[in-house]
Amino acid sequence: MEDISKHMKHLFFSLAALLMVSTALAQEVVTCSPQKTLWYIKGDKANYALTLPSKPVATDLPQVLMVDNIMFQYLIVDRKAYNEEGDNSQETTLPLIRHVTEESQYLSGIYKSDLNLQMQLEALAGDKKALYWFFEVPGAKKGEVKVQHYLEVLCGDVIFCVASSQFEGQATEQVKALLINTLGSLATVKDKNNLCK
Repeated sequence: MEDISKHMKHLFFSLAALLMVSTALAQEVVTCSPQKTLWYIKGDKANYALTLPSKPVATDLPQVLMVDNIMFQYLIVDRKAYNEEGDNSQETTLPLIRHVTEESQYLSGIYKSDLNLQMQLEALAGDKKALYWFFEVPGAKKGEVKVQHYLEVLCGDVIFCVASSQFEGQATEQVKALLINTLGSLATVKDKNNLCK
């Protein structure tokens, strides 16, 4: 659990700092048609696909794409690390809230400042509930990330999270819509050959 948590924390902070380094996973974009582009993601126990709203631009960072000029990243976390004995199996937000709480504590330490973190439930396609959370980056200067946005959902044994950094001149609504629409398309992939069917 400690290794997963440490990796996760470094990944989230690195998104904020734009210095993420990851060698475990890579970008694999599949173009099915001019109107349909998927991001195929290999996980430890399952593989996933996200439908992208437009053709993405690759980056040097394996878990980051530029989509509509917005930096877009995913993260897969083991759900077991955030389950507790006695949890109601119908209550699907508790592991997400615990994950966000841990991340916010870590990020507060990194920024050496309390975060004005806000979170709310969002409805995704297929009656899924996701937890949306965001905060203004303390002390952000001109040209730096102004707001960090995250959206996460339970998917089987994992917490699947997408995140974006909002820069000056970008609209909060556009960043949030990208996260909601893309995570709403999340699918578990059994056969990669059937991705475009």
